[in-house]
Amino acid sequence: MRRIVAAVSIALVVMGFGLLAWYLSGYMPGTFSRDKNGVPYGTGWTYYYYESGELMLEEKFVAGKGQYSRWFRPDGSVVAETNWVDESGVGYYLHEDGSIRARMLYVNGLAHGTAVYFDTDGSVIREVMFHEGHEALPEAPYVEIIDVSSRPYGEDRILRVEPLDDEAGLLRELYDLALKHFPDGTWVNCGPDSAYRQIVFFSSGRKIELRSWHPIYEQEPDVVAGSEGVTSLVGETREEFLAQDDPKYVAQRRAFDEIEARLRQHHGS
Repeated sequence: MRRIVAAVSIALVVMGFGLLAWYLSGYMPGTFSRDKNGVPYGTGWTYYYYESGELMLEEKFVAGKGQYSRWFRPDGSVVAETNWVDESGVGYYLHEDGSIRARMLYVNGLAHGTAVYFDTDGSVIREVMFHEGHEALPEAPYVEIIDVSSRPYGEDRILRVEPLDDEAGLLRELYDLALKHFPDGTWVNCGPDSAYRQIVFFSSGRKIELRSWHPIYEQEPDVVAGSEGVTSLVGETREEFLAQDDPKYVAQRRAFDEIEARLRQHHGS
């Protein structure tokens, strides 16, 4: 009897180690997840939905690598599907009505090649070249303001102007203003998986890219996006709150707002 108990105990230990090794390998079904940076791990399915609640996209991952993606219209019909090979293939992004918003080529999990962006009527808005996940600087200057949703793949273009005519002076001024407050040409003032407004403009091979959540969340009158995050206003106005906040942060907010206002005013948006 003791030998039987010992044998069973050994078998259970071996089985436990086997399951642990299977789990750690990432191949165990039902273990799919993403870390705080969105990097996928494990094996399983993940799903994305339209604001209306209908399924937009389903994806299968094995050991953290995409194997299969299928995109749907709100009525349930299939838009496209991709069987990924070494994380290479064609990816799609959809508008809320189910029409294709963007078609992108991926190689080894990174955008690589020509990406085409579409309006809801199917007309091409622009084409962008990517190289190993990075957008190549366009030859012609352009300006873009986008509200990016907290939902994956969601965005609403507010302003898009390309090409620009006789605007070198304006973009030079805005570029200098941006560098004064954002020396590296970028600003990320938003939390993980949050909505934000993005301002991008290119000029003379130079790029400015600014992201902030304050124009989105402050549409609610009792909310303020301060230097330490979004919070409710209690017993004070937004101006009073910001007057006590970090002066550098407040100056960056004002620069962001000025750049947006001047771009939209110039283009009548």
